Formats: sequence, C-alpha cells, structure tokens
Amino acid sequence: MKTCKSIMILLVTLSLMVPHLLQAVVINVPEDIETIQGAIQASEDGDVVLVAPGEYDENLDFLGKAITVTSHIHLDDNRDFIENTIIDGGRRDCVVAFNNEEGRNSVLRGFTIQNGIQDCGGGIDCQRLSSPELNDLLVTGNEARGYGGGIYFSFRTTPLIQRTTISNNRSSF
Repeated sequence: MKTCKSIMILLVTLSLMVPHLLQAVVINVPEDIETIQGAIQASEDGDVVLVAPGEYDENLDFLGKAITVTSHIHLDDNRDFIENTIIDGGRRDCVVAFNNEEGRNSVLRGFTIQNGIQDCGGGIDCQRLSSPELNDLLVTGNEARGYGGGIYFSFRTTPLIQRTTISNNRSSF
C-alpha cells in the first residue's frame, strides 16, 4: 500500500513538471529574434537564448528571468566562441545588468563583454540579491566612475563565476 502511494505521488509530481519542461524553448539570435535583448524580453523562465557569433551593440537586462543567455559554446564547449561572440555596450551603460534578484538559474555564458560604462559595474552589474551564474566570459575594456570597472557586486549578491577573465577594465576607486 505504501509503495502504491509513493508511486502515485511520483506520477502526480511528474505530471505537474513535464508540461513546464516541454514548454522551454531555444530562441536563436539573430535568426529568430534580431537582438539579444529582444530575445530576453520574449523568453520565459527555463528558456535558452542562443546567440550566433558576431558583434552585438547592446546593453542587456535579464529582467529577473531564470534563463540562459549563451553563445554557441553551449553547443560544443569550443572556447573560441568567447572571443567571436561580443556584446559591446557602446559606452552608453553597463553591458549586462542583473537588477531584479536573479538567481542561480540566470546564466550568462560564452561572451566577450566590452565597452560598458556606468557608476558601478561597467561590464556586468549585479545589484542587491542578484546571484547569477557567469561562465566562460572575457570582461574587458569597461569603465566605472565608481567601483567595479569590469564587474560590480552590490550587497548580498552571491554570483557563481567560473572560467572568466576580467582584465583591462578601469574604475575611479
């Protein structure tokens, strides 16, 4: 009797999870949506924004979404995609912002992050309670008028950073 109950609970749990898993999609940039930010806006939690090699003149905001934004490194772990897939902030703002308590399921992987500028976090800005996963990145040529030329972490942020190079960035402090 206990076994039947356990099996029933497992089946009910799986039936609730499977529809969500089946709805996760891959959004290809620029094939499906022209810009990375446009793909982020169109995405839902669990989706993958897959970015083709090239240079993208954009400033990104993850908008609190639990998504993966990745270059083609996602397909075969070829680290050449890091230098061949560039997000250029155009010295307008930070390049990538995590401002809405994004968690570990918000992943940025396989890019060069360059030419961002703002008060704190010219390249990547992680604000209060944001804890994204940052993998396989080159963060270079960014500037902060305050702290964190390359990456800035506000109070109570706990990002996971792996295989990332942060170099040739500037800050005033």
